[in-house]
Amino acid sequence: MVSASERHGRMPMSVNNKLTHAIEDRVVQNFQLNASELLISFVHGLTLTVTIMESNSPPLKEGAGIRQISEDQARLLFECEDDSTLDVTIVDPGGTLSSFGTRTVRSGISDNNGSGGGK
Repeated sequence: MVSASERHGRMPMSVNNKLTHAIEDRVVQNFQLNASELLISFVHGLTLTVTIMESNSPPLKEGAGIRQISEDQARLLFECEDDSTLDVTIVDPGGTLSSFGTRTVRSGISDNNGSGGGK
C-alpha cells in the first residue's frame, strides 16, 4: 500500500504508533479547526485536541474512519479509510498532542492518569 505522504510526493513519514493505536478505526463525529487548535470528536465520546501552527488541508468528513497517524518532526498526517488526509503542523512536537478524558497521549509516550479513554 502506498502511504498518503508518498502519494503526494513527500518523504515517507514515521507512523506514530501510540497515537494511531489510541484512535485508529474511530469514526469522526465532529471536526473543528481554528487558527490555533484542532478538535476532533469521535463516535462513542472521545475527543482529540491538538494545538497547531497551521493546517493547509481540507477538514475531515463526518463518518471518516481513522486508519493511521504519521509524524515528521512538527507535522502530523491523519490518514482515513476513505483515503482523505489531514496534514497539520503542531506547536510543540514533544508536548501533549491530545486528550481523551483522563488519558493523555503524547508523541511517542502514553501517560495513563486514570481509567477513561480506552478503546
